[in-house]
Amino acid sequence: MHTSLNDNDNNNILRFHPKEVINYLSTLKLNIYDFFIDFAFNKNNYLSYASSKVNFAIGIYDSQDESEKQFSDFFEYRNGLLIQSKLQNFNKNILISSLENSVYSKYFKNLSTIAFNKCSAKKSLHNLTDEQKQTFLTAIYPLLAHNALFVIEDYIFDFDKEHLDENMNFIINDAKKYYGEEKFNIIKKEFLSLLKDKFPTSINKWISIFNNSGYEIIFHKQYTCFYGKILVKKTKSNLKTYLS
Repeated sequence: MHTSLNDNDNNNILRFHPKEVINYLSTLKLNIYDFFIDFAFNKNNYLSYASSKVNFAIGIYDSQDESEKQFSDFFEYRNGLLIQSKLQNFNKNILISSLENSVYSKYFKNLSTIAFNKCSAKKSLHNLTDEQKQTFLTAIYPLLAHNALFVIEDYIFDFDKEHLDENMNFIINDAKKYYGEEKFNIIKKEFLSLLKDKFPTSINKWISIFNNSGYEIIFHKQYTCFYGKILVKKTKSNLKTYLS
């Protein structure tokens, strides 16, 4: 059964099993020619895996946990870099300033023309309001190559969020099947808090956000009524609107 929990971290809903890494990133078909960027709020265990498959990898994270420094030190010896930034504030200027004085600038002929062709965000964008999601996608647009692929896996409702309360019994039953009843009992408080206090949104709202930001949905899959995956592609339509 698909699970989003790490075996050694069963009380944290945002951690996930290493086997899930390969399944999740397989959507992007990573290869040695790729420039990969990941947008996450916490230390994750798939950035290292991605860096082993691609030309260069960057991870954007928003955590001040001291353990992040240890992870950063480990990752820095490989073909990639971690940059601490709030997702809603991240933009091209922050990326360039982080790269220009580092050894990693050698990967790019001209930092002003930097472009990533593979991107991911797993269990991170639900921390942004719908307005912030729109701002974020617009801000990173100039960083992405034309036809860049972006996979998002997160808490995504198959119903409009205003109907959250009336769907709660259905959600709980679905969650017990998805996580397993024993694990769900461990994470239940955190799970319900995430749904109510954070900003997961509906697939219909996501479609609207992507359409208004310059991205085309390639496919969408719901694992449950509250969790799903979306693969989008950067397009050039209405480019001036997105960059204005």
